[in-house]
Amino acid sequence: MRSLGCFWCPGKDYSERELGDPCPTCGRTYDSPLRNPPAVIAKYRVTAAVARGFYGATYRAEQTSLRRTVVLKVIPTATYQTHGKSWDDECYAHSEVAENNPFIADITDQFDANVEFGEGALECHVAVLANLPGPTLEQVLANPAVEGLTARMAAQIAADLFDIMGSLVARRRFHNDLHAENVIVRRLAPAEKRSADVFDPMILAVAIDLGSMSEESRSGGGERINDQHQVARHLARLADALRTLSRTRTDTDFRIGETLRGLAEHLTPAAGAQRLMSQDDARAALAGAMRTVDEPWHKPLTLRRIGDAQNAQVLESWHVPELWLDPEGRWFSRTTGRGPQVITGMRGCGKTMLLRALHFHARARKIVLDGHRDVVEQLRADGFVGLFASSQKLLNPRDAANPRTTIPSPFERLYIAYLRDAIQVLRHLRSLDDSALNGP
Repeated sequence: MRSLGCFWCPGKDYSERELGDPCPTCGRTYDSPLRNPPAVIAKYRVTAAVARGFYGATYRAEQTSLRRTVVLKVIPTATYQTHGKSWDDECYAHSEVAENNPFIADITDQFDANVEFGEGALECHVAVLANLPGPTLEQVLANPAVEGLTARMAAQIAADLFDIMGSLVARRRFHNDLHAENVIVRRLAPAEKRSADVFDPMILAVAIDLGSMSEESRSGGGERINDQHQVARHLARLADALRTLSRTRTDTDFRIGETLRGLAEHLTPAAGAQRLMSQDDARAALAGAMRTVDEPWHKPLTLRRIGDAQNAQVLESWHVPELWLDPEGRWFSRTTGRGPQVITGMRGCGKTMLLRALHFHARARKIVLDGHRDVVEQLRADGFVGLFASSQKLLNPRDAANPRTTIPSPFERLYIAYLRDAIQVLRHLRSLDDSALNGP
């Protein structure tokens, strides 16, 4: 639920309502401008209703003279008279904050027109906004499976919400009506693809309907919800959407969902009650959650108690340098000699650790821990690339306990295991130096 004003009976009641609720004065529902949209507005042909804000409604329309799709924000002039607002000043402020700001929908024109709705005509203010292909955030949250929500997409929306707030604060402004229908999750064309350092380069969350924008936060005083708390709501709903998407949650879904919930909890207290994290801090938290999945070699080794142990067979190779002692590299120089070698020893003496210390991930981590800056150059000096596959895993598939199950040929499984490990090695190498690989 959110604050909605009646299109036909403007007032200053900011109570939260459902779109289908009737106005206590005229009986029309608050979504009547969406259910009964105008066919034309001036020289624009309306093609679809988009969303309702507190004051007005937005529509997609075609500018017939140029066959160009735009978004029209339509607000009855009586509403602005009731609230003592200046339409011209608002449009100018919108243009000012949208300039060179990808997180705010651009405004290209504004005018007044007599608009014929299905339930009568109204004199309205009309703003012409850039068309933003994609659903509203409300549509994504209400139908995450239909809209194709993923953990990466959720993380990107969250990061963009912080950037929306940050871009306005940098201009000494507050949106003051940042509900989920006032955010468009824009689908980008291939030519508009964002840089590689974002979570999902093919989407961009953009704020629309800046009718409540001002130089101070007018909401949060028991009437409307301020920007900070609106974003907290969106993050919590994104976390819930990820949780309910499927029965089987991936590690990425879990980590991003929990991070989003933690950020939402951080934003829930009053702004003056704590020091709020910046959008850079929030993005770093999201990146950390994603990196433990995308780049697990950054995840620290955790040994909580004195009796904790790690089995070398299941220990990730990038943790080996933290546990393996090799004074002056003597073990390394012996095991990297040319020709076949046989390593023998009693159980638990460190044979597996010796081998895993040669794995690419272990070597890369060791070089970093040793303080070398040019990690790739040091790896090149090794003269080899170590791959690792556990024979125990190759010979014991999940259903091996069933005596009627035929274990697949181990050599085919070994080949696939090495291919998978090689891909992980390439990902690790690219994280060290983006130019170290040829191609994407």
